[in-house]
Amino acid sequence: MQDNSSTDHNISLAYASKIMDDCFECHKCVRNCSYLEKYCDSPKDLAEQFQHPVQDQLDIPYLCNVCGLCKTICPKDLDIGALCMEARQQLVRLGMGPLPQHGSVRTNQKWGTSKHFTLSLPDVATGKCKRVFFPGCCLPGYSPFLTVSTYNYLRKCLPDTGIVLNCCGTPTYLIGDLKGFKTIFNAAVKQIRDMGAEEIIFACPDCFHTFKNFVHDMKLTTVYQIMAEKGIPDPVVKAGNRAFSIHDSCITRHESDLQESVRYLIKSIGYGIEELDCSREKTRCCGAGGMIATVDPEFFMKVVKERGNESPYDYVTYCAGCRLTFAFAEKPVLHVLDLFFRTDLDKWRLKPPPNPFAKWWNRLRLKKTFQRMKA
Repeated sequence: MQDNSSTDHNISLAYASKIMDDCFECHKCVRNCSYLEKYCDSPKDLAEQFQHPVQDQLDIPYLCNVCGLCKTICPKDLDIGALCMEARQQLVRLGMGPLPQHGSVRTNQKWGTSKHFTLSLPDVATGKCKRVFFPGCCLPGYSPFLTVSTYNYLRKCLPDTGIVLNCCGTPTYLIGDLKGFKTIFNAAVKQIRDMGAEEIIFACPDCFHTFKNFVHDMKLTTVYQIMAEKGIPDPVVKAGNRAFSIHDSCITRHESDLQESVRYLIKSIGYGIEELDCSREKTRCCGAGGMIATVDPEFFMKVVKERGNESPYDYVTYCAGCRLTFAFAEKPVLHVLDLFFRTDLDKWRLKPPPNPFAKWWNRLRLKKTFQRMKA
């Protein structure tokens, strides 16, 4: 990283100019966002600051969760997350980003996309691959059991379903490294195309969103939509009468079909739902969406706890990353797939997240499990 300790480096940000022209400072976004509340009086202030970066303030664009809530509530549809992403990408181009704190993100991406953890496998029963299940990174790290159980369910109701273990590259995208992201993403797409698949089924909302943005010639759906259409796994052991609050991943803000599928699945096995005030199109980020944890762990925990305290009910997520984040903050939480494949929910609702080594070990064990299926 270059040493730019003064304001000598001005950055031309197109979206900053738009915000300075269009924002009439109603402060709706600031009142609804911990990030904006902490770093500016209005988006205009932030836009002006990003155009004149100072070395000891380079972390500020990297502390937005890029969740999209600001755009949803802004009368002018202004997106501060888009501004922050533009600033991150410009800093990378100038050699001022990513930040040193992002070293762990880059290392995780390097190892997670290496031959040690990636795999392509057609349906072992038929040897064919009409579609693939792409579980992403977080679900395998959280639970190899849920990943295998979900894949077996998909093979049963949709024969000729293969499996691809890899990462879509979203973490690299979020730290502003577009070149690195394209390398990772294109490799994952090639891996899928080389199998002859015409459809991709996702467990991770982030992967689903990323592929929707860049792949337009394949059918893309989620396992939750498949389950709502094809029927739930059998049998499901209901763990008593209880209700949950659903945390909608911020990346699903405009994915109403996906949101409805998750709610349908939970209700179909007799559980109640107590909706959060901030849900669906007005959902809030769990705290991990913009890769902020490595830059400011204290602010990250503040955001996570604020979201976790919005309801006294246990949370259900359909993003494994969100599940791990809330568990890290000791919020009772389950992944929606836990409801269908586990019987010990009282244990798992309080299960802490695996440590980094355990997550890598889980992913390695998962690959070995699938390799044994092939054998």
